[in-house]
Amino acid sequence: VIVGLPALRVRGLPVAIVTLATAVALEAFWFANSDFVGSSGKDVTGPELFGLDLRARVGLDFPRVQFGLLVLSVLILVGVSVAKLRMSRLGSQMLAVRANERSAAGAGVAVVRVKIIAFAIGSFIAGLGGSMLAYFQGNVTFISFSTFVGLTLFATAYLAGITSISGGIVAGMIGIGGMVPLVLREAFGMGGQWFAVIAGLGLVVTLITNPEGIVGPVHQ
Repeated sequence: VIVGLPALRVRGLPVAIVTLATAVALEAFWFANSDFVGSSGKDVTGPELFGLDLRARVGLDFPRVQFGLLVLSVLILVGVSVAKLRMSRLGSQMLAVRANERSAAGAGVAVVRVKIIAFAIGSFIAGLGGSMLAYFQGNVTFISFSTFVGLTLFATAYLAGITSISGGIVAGMIGIGGMVPLVLREAFGMGGQWFAVIAGLGLVVTLITNPEGIVGPVHQ
């Protein structure tokens, strides 16, 4: 919410620039600063729920089915929650603000309030994803949460379909660490650089031919 406050008075592309600049500043000042954050990172234990050991790694057992079920449960819970949100009054207000802020304000929508709530909800979901990633890795460093990695995730989400829940699920499959890069690496020997090239070209083609992303034609 604090990061989103400077973006409340701007709209469109400047919003992305403001948030990106803030992320770069925080990364340089705090996360990449060895005076504040040690280079060895932070070990993460757990998670545990109702006495169940849901860790991703126990000895040589990695990744564990228990952790996979935890991640799947979080995915389903978030997906259903977002679907319910889109059908609610608040969700309708968010869609109205996204379409045209001035028209939404003219219709009685509190644009500033809706923007702050959107930042809060989006950050909360991103925090859940970051927590799952931290549990999976077992050790957290700023490298996994750098600004460039965030841009890559955003580009992947846009490529899959950033306006829909199904697009988010597809983005998880084609993103770094997902099923598609794994198949490309194991079956065709294509490393991360090749995947970045393919994803970048795919994003350009998608922006030109289908702004709704890969899932757009499926929805139609």
